[in-house]
Amino acid sequence: MVADVKHAALNAPSVPEVYVPFAQDPWNFATIAVRLEQASGPAVDAVRRQVWALDSGLPVDRIEFLG
Repeated sequence: MVADVKHAALNAPSVPEVYVPFAQDPWNFATIAVRLEQASGPAVDAVRRQVWALDSGLPVDRIEFLG
């Protein structure tokens, strides 16, 4: 059990969470959070390139700026 998990947004309240092995409860998606000054431009492009360097078939979408 962990005490500080943000599922929807970095400014949302923290909630307790329990982790289980992937084989026990597989998901077909993943979410990563990267703190940037804005949701467009060279830094966002660099994040996309790094993800695609790992797997060019991975979608990189729903980029949000929380300001």
